[in-house]
Amino acid sequence: RAMELLRVLTVCVSLRTLKLLGFASATFKDSQLPPEWTSIGNAPRWLFEDRLQRKRTHWQALHGLLAALPHLEQFNDLALGGPSMRESPELTCLLLMQCVEGVATDLANGAGGGEALLKANLQADADVDAFCDILRLLSRTPLLIDLNFSDKRTETVKAQQAKLLPHLSGHGDGVPRFTHAISLRNNVVSEALLQGVDCHAPLRQFGFENISAVLPSLFTAMCGREKPLPVERIRVEPKWVTSRYARKRFKKRPQSWLDGIQAAMIRSERFVEIVSAGTSVPR
Repeated sequence: RAMELLRVLTVCVSLRTLKLLGFASATFKDSQLPPEWTSIGNAPRWLFEDRLQRKRTHWQALHGLLAALPHLEQFNDLALGGPSMRESPELTCLLLMQCVEGVATDLANGAGGGEALLKANLQADADVDAFCDILRLLSRTPLLIDLNFSDKRTETVKAQQAKLLPHLSGHGDGVPRFTHAISLRNNVVSEALLQGVDCHAPLRQFGFENISAVLPSLFTAMCGREKPLPVERIRVEPKWVTSRYARKRFKKRPQSWLDGIQAAMIRSERFVEIVSAGTSVPR
């Protein structure tokens, strides 16, 4: 029925706005595709031959539908622009995101000619690998990705964050590298992610509530590599703070880790500040 609906919509050639909010969750069969909808457009073959294979039919259906609606200006919340923009890498990337469940994105141009900002919200069922692989299409124009995982369960968020590891520290293996910087907006950070990233991983920002829980992995990220992780900002956001001047006492070994982390922040070329309880402390 989903494919039938799309085929019916193709007769609405003057359509300007189309909202199919459940598109990514719809069921499409390859056998139902019209012959003229078998193209994948300018999306690269490596993306569908392996990494996004299960979403190939979704993309072919969407690409075919948009080709049949030349006057369409908006699909869901995504502005399509003029005909010359339909095949741009940026729009292709954002349209591919429409094919992945639990992913919401918004792309804004960088202020003053700076890097563009992609705000992304991923639900618990979102395919993190698919999200990152789609972004490889824009490897020549690195973005700053403001990334939030919306699930309320801490372990689920950490498990999703940990899936970023092969993308932040990998080399591509025959596909474009993941060149984008990540700013994690959650108040938790995966210990596995910090433990595994290399010293070149573009992890710009992250936050946590309990320093004790992340201290060993944070020490590894900042002091256990050739050089410190190039993080720029760390947020410390404790749930319970009776006084902004309250001090936590550490035993000798954790204290030595803290001292090492502080020294690494000071010598880092990228680190800017720690933010906690509304106060920022520069390096």
